[in-house]
Amino acid sequence: MSINNGIILYTIERDGCLNGVFTHEGLNGKIFNEIARKTDGIESIDGEYANAYFETQGQIVPKDATLQITEKPKGIFRFSWIKGGTEIFYGDGYKMNDRQMAVSYHEGKRP
Repeated sequence: MSINNGIILYTIERDGCLNGVFTHEGLNGKIFNEIARKTDGIESIDGEYANAYFETQGQIVPKDATLQITEKPKGIFRFSWIKGGTEIFYGDGYKMNDRQMAVSYHEGKRP
């Protein structure tokens, strides 16, 4: 299944973790869940997260990865999902308020 483009809306939890709902072109409007647990402190959104997301192909299957978030100028946050040392998704996000972040993401390595 080719994903190409997707969007995820995260709730920023008080413990620094991110709880997201996402969809992408290959899901035909279905919405699934992603959990990102902060591994290096909760002082900022920047950093590394243990990441699991859930899609279905007849059953719910967790797909583990690492999420790296880096804050860039002008309030942009760069997202990189890594599995087995390879970037599998990349995206850019913006804080919507103190507790939410919206991210547009794409399959593959950042060009």
